[in-house]
Amino acid sequence: MDPDKILRGTVTGPDGKPVVGVKVYFKRMNTLELNHFFWKHFAFTDANGRYEIRGARQYESYTVECPTVVEKGYMMCTGTAKTTPALEPVTIDLKYAKGLVVTGTVRNKVTKQPIQGNVSIEILDKNTFVEKFPDFMNSGHGHVYCHLDDAGRFRIVTIPGPVIFMVQPHDKSSAFDFRQAFRPVRIDPKYPEYFSEERTDGLLLFKGFQRGTQIVQGASCQVLNAKSTDDEVAVHVELEPATKLSVRVVDDRNQPVTGTWATGITDFAGAQPKEFRDAVKLTVFNLDGPSTRPVAVIHEKRKLVGSAVLAGTDKDPVVKLGPGGSVSGRVVDTEGQPMVGVRVRIQYDHRQLIEAFEFLKRKAPQLTDAKGEFRVDTLFPGQLFQVEFYDDKRQIGPTAEKSPRVSVQENAEALNLGEWRLKRK
Repeated sequence: MDPDKILRGTVTGPDGKPVVGVKVYFKRMNTLELNHFFWKHFAFTDANGRYEIRGARQYESYTVECPTVVEKGYMMCTGTAKTTPALEPVTIDLKYAKGLVVTGTVRNKVTKQPIQGNVSIEILDKNTFVEKFPDFMNSGHGHVYCHLDDAGRFRIVTIPGPVIFMVQPHDKSSAFDFRQAFRPVRIDPKYPEYFSEERTDGLLLFKGFQRGTQIVQGASCQVLNAKSTDDEVAVHVELEPATKLSVRVVDDRNQPVTGTWATGITDFAGAQPKEFRDAVKLTVFNLDGPSTRPVAVIHEKRKLVGSAVLAGTDKDPVVKLGPGGSVSGRVVDTEGQPMVGVRVRIQYDHRQLIEAFEFLKRKAPQLTDAKGEFRVDTLFPGQLFQVEFYDDKRQIGPTAEKSPRVSVQENAEALNLGEWRLKRK
């Protein structure tokens, strides 16, 4: 076994005084490569703020890290040094910087009960205070988070200037979905410039510091813009419960149907289908007023499909299921020979339809046969789609801009698209 390379140094606070009893990790072999055994390589500072970490091997450089000291408002910090000759110890001194303490509570707006979950903070684009906290930024681009306690309280440390504060609710139930429990996250109206106008699949995007556009995590967000003279700010969040719309599901004989799966029940279009095992009604969340949303419903065992575009103002809405329609065709190469084993994918206009249909067909991939022919059934009536072709994982054939958009209008309709002449890539 190779002899230890000793890492040592002193940890001081913003006032230059030693910080006692803080944990120091050997976190990385350099500024990028993680030491996967850092949980074994650590030491606590003594009465003089000194630490000594043993067990490291010989590397070109070493990065050590001190976690945030929330009670004092000290920010996470890191230090890096190149290796030394032979077994000579590597000295890395660390100095904490005083940050901004963000404290507060998260509660249910109606019940006033505390929320379980966590809060997080990300640095926003063009935050000029970043330059004053290089060690903090090196520790992870300024991302910090903490768990809410049983009373819904939190205390977290970040830097002044524009940052985004986010709340991610959760509880001990594996079935919990904050999108079904609370209202959707919204742009902070005081700082719209930090958010992207584009919303992807119901996700809200913000402009992070040097990390491009990122997804807002959770059910609530707001921009904090503290001054350099601020030591602490209080944030009290009340999450508003989700609205609910009840939707009946019937078959083509108008009989109630149970054992269904559905998409579109929340504002996140890319969500996997949710099972309604014993319910004859679906619950659609946060569909308000005249706004509309596609809802797709499938019955896997009976091979039934149905969809509807619902509005929050609908009275007693219904989704009717049936066997669906079908589409067929033939795929040949540039010489007119059948292309065998080409995967056929149905690409609907709406993401909710795509997720439901692919869930239904996940156990039976749609491939062309020995004659190059294909047939895809249980298509959603009245919904536009395009046909895509894949050779292994590579798409072949017309792109989305050139592929025709078609639909079946009735459950029994059989649509034949004729011959497709494609070129393997």
